[in-house]
Amino acid sequence: MASAPSVIVIDAERLTATLAGDILRVLGFSPVIMSYSAEEGEGRLEREKPDIVMLDLECGGGRDGLDLVRRLRDAGASYNPLVPVIVMTAHSDIERVFAARDAGANEFLAKPFTPRAIFQRLAEVVERPRPFVVLPSFFGPDRRRSSRPFDGEDKRMTPAMPAPGVRVGGAGDAFLRELRKRASEGNLA
Repeated sequence: MASAPSVIVIDAERLTATLAGDILRVLGFSPVIMSYSAEEGEGRLEREKPDIVMLDLECGGGRDGLDLVRRLRDAGASYNPLVPVIVMTAHSDIERVFAARDAGANEFLAKPFTPRAIFQRLAEVVERPRPFVVLPSFFGPDRRRSSRPFDGEDKRMTPAMPAPGVRVGGAGDAFLRELRKRASEGNLA
């Protein structure tokens, strides 16, 4: 298999983190780095510089997952402010979805999750990354999923930056072909 992107899973719930890690490994991601608190996760982010971050909103250690997302998006404090972030939570009310989006998360994953749901979120950040928006009050992936024309003034101060690539290349890359093959053969539920 072609070079796979690395993923860190930060979740205080060890069983859930282990399940997510196992699914990621079956899909071919490597290495899959496990962390069970925000503090430990932040240290491992800096040392190991993963290509994708999956974290729970309540990632343990008395810190909020949204705080960690905001720190990842801070160019002065982060190893990579463009790293794709998938936020997981068992509490998927609309307020939390909006809070994760507004903190700079790329995708939102409700628990309990299925292998298919993890695959779909990963496919979004790998194959269809959204451009980043730079505003005085926000830095992160464009909150709009589509580029439809609209009436009115575009209030973004700068044009969106091109989306950063996760280290696997385009849709024709061997890793992505293998990932799609595994997903289709595995009949992900």
